[in-house]
Amino acid sequence: MKHIYLIIDRANTEDYGIGTYIRQIKQCLKVSPLLSVTIVESDNSIDEVTESQTNGFNHLRFPLHYKALYHKAEDYYMAVAYKLCSTICENDMNIFCFNYLQQYALAAKIKELSPRSVIWVTVHFVNWMFALKGNIGKMHTILNEHYQENSFVLFVLKDYMDSGKMLRLANRVIFLSAYTQKVLSQEYELNKHDSVVIPNGMEDNGVILNKRQKERVKKSLGLPKHEKIILYAGRLVEEKGLGYLIKAFRMLLKKNPDCRLVIAGDGDLSKYIYESRYCSKITFVGKLPHKELYLLYQIADIGVLPSLMEQCSYTVIEMLMFGLPIIGTTTPGISEMIEDGVHGYKVKIRKRIDGTPFLKETEIVNALLNILACGQKERMAKNCRERYEKRYRLAYMRDRINLLL
Repeated sequence: MKHIYLIIDRANTEDYGIGTYIRQIKQCLKVSPLLSVTIVESDNSIDEVTESQTNGFNHLRFPLHYKALYHKAEDYYMAVAYKLCSTICENDMNIFCFNYLQQYALAAKIKELSPRSVIWVTVHFVNWMFALKGNIGKMHTILNEHYQENSFVLFVLKDYMDSGKMLRLANRVIFLSAYTQKVLSQEYELNKHDSVVIPNGMEDNGVILNKRQKERVKKSLGLPKHEKIILYAGRLVEEKGLGYLIKAFRMLLKKNPDCRLVIAGDGDLSKYIYESRYCSKITFVGKLPHKELYLLYQIADIGVLPSLMEQCSYTVIEMLMFGLPIIGTTTPGISEMIEDGVHGYKVKIRKRIDGTPFLKETEIVNALLNILACGQKERMAKNCRERYEKRYRLAYMRDRINLLL
């Protein structure tokens, strides 16, 4: 009997696509008499530990606000570990699947209480890498030279150490991109046989509309049928490069006024509304339910994700699924997902003297104009859909996960 425990934190499940990942991996795990799956959640909406069963999955929920009763997070995780280990059968294969590198204290205590248990870690994000904007050299400088111990340096150092401890503890590390596997394996001297790259996958919801159907949907949304729709979908934060896109779009309008930039997502809305002031061709729609977001994918002409840092983006997967040509960047995660000139274009990420990444707005404009050129869009749309079917269908992810079991 194999028993899988999916460890998630409800308060952070929507960050870095972890919520979507959990929904997809649940579909990958075929619940059978020989496989039992328990979803272990830290949940701030409940007052006591609860156990239930839904759709063949066991659920074990811990009150997240109870963490405030303990002096340290480690004490909270110790209490959770004792409860978890009291429910397992040592004769079974118990696999604990973690999605946060910051939960080393919980993983280590589980391993101490149940040495035969197996620890899996999926690397969705690395805090210290995001904090340093991908500048690995700066991390080495912090490690090797005397830095003033301010709160930022202390945070980066602690996260670097904690991440390493979690990765070394794991029996299996699942990376979403080959680049992250290479960097972290070298950084922490991980055994390459203990890790694997399994890109995110998604259930196929892609429905391609013809021209007349698109016009009907545009009309229902109050969008002029003659306008070319450029779509951004994601969090409204600096590392997503939205500021560069807004500036580039203003430049694009001078060359092609029949375009509209639609921005879907939440975050620092006031900042980007201010950057878009006096431009009636930029539409903010907020964070949308999937059904409504998928309508935008269906009518869009180009999808843009100008991220400065990314792993295996669900937004890119959705754009591929709907056959939407993509303008991405050379950040490794996106660079592995699309080919320049085949599925869209990749704008080069450049570095300032201090190592800070940036994009050139003129290069975004040129990429947009190239896709809008005659014949480009249709060819790329076909290639994008084929890319999804070959690499990012849920069945591909399911097959890779099942090989590990």
